[in-house]
Amino acid sequence: MSEEYFATLKFPVKIAGIAENKSLSSQSVDEVQLNLKGQGWQLAQLTFGLSPDFIINSKNNLGEQTVPLRNEIESNSWLSSSIQVLSINPEKIIFNIENITQKKVKIEPDIDLEFKPNYGLVSDIIVSPDSVIIRGPESLITKIGKVFTEKKEFKDSDRNVLESISLEKINFVEMSQEQTAIKFDVQKIVDKTFENILVEILGVPASRQLVLYPAKVDIVLRGGINLLGKLNSSDIRAYVYFSQAISDTSGGIVPYFEIPAFTAIIDKIPNKLEYIIKQF
Repeated sequence: MSEEYFATLKFPVKIAGIAENKSLSSQSVDEVQLNLKGQGWQLAQLTFGLSPDFIINSKNNLGEQTVPLRNEIESNSWLSSSIQVLSINPEKIIFNIENITQKKVKIEPDIDLEFKPNYGLVSDIIVSPDSVIIRGPESLITKIGKVFTEKKEFKDSDRNVLESISLEKINFVEMSQEQTAIKFDVQKIVDKTFENILVEILGVPASRQLVLYPAKVDIVLRGGINLLGKLNSSDIRAYVYFSQAISDTSGGIVPYFEIPAFTAIIDKIPNKLEYIIKQF
């Protein structure tokens, strides 16, 4: 393979000579295509063996730079004098170098949840750690408000999840960690009735009294089977305001409820309360 041959090969671009407190913020091309002429064994090494970077010297300058790629051939010692570069595509590269800054931002999980029939989410989605330090060129870092995880789908979920997920990479930006953990609880969804919840009466003037009929209500909640199993009527708050009775025109007022997280009201018995206003 001592005869001369032609080959068209692509090589990744690497910008060299950047100080530690500076960073690339943009780069017009990631690879260059060289049309080469050389001895067969030399071209075979580049084709099947070595896969060198095409080095471009930034000279540690700040700002946008436009560099003709043919001027960088001498910076690439792997292009020996016996290999002739006939053409380079593209002919130039444009890149920008900035000062580096860093800050801490929140991690946002990018997940899709699908549950088995009659199952559902019964907890917050916890991300741990929930933040990451990002480091890179000022123009990019100032625009980043949060970092996302890679897209993850959870299908037919019927049990608790604790899983590591990689963070989505951002060009020219370094992160203090590459992964985070996602945790959430899944349970079978059922209904449960809570009885004899005393209805509080709020905002009653000193000279008035509001009497409710009935004074207690029942409520049907929907939620996770284990979650509902730990609750009792004292975990649910029911209340009305005296002003509701003053403005009522239907003969009944609807109580408000405060219920535990990840539960939903399915029914209230009764839905409306009759009342009498007494004055002293």
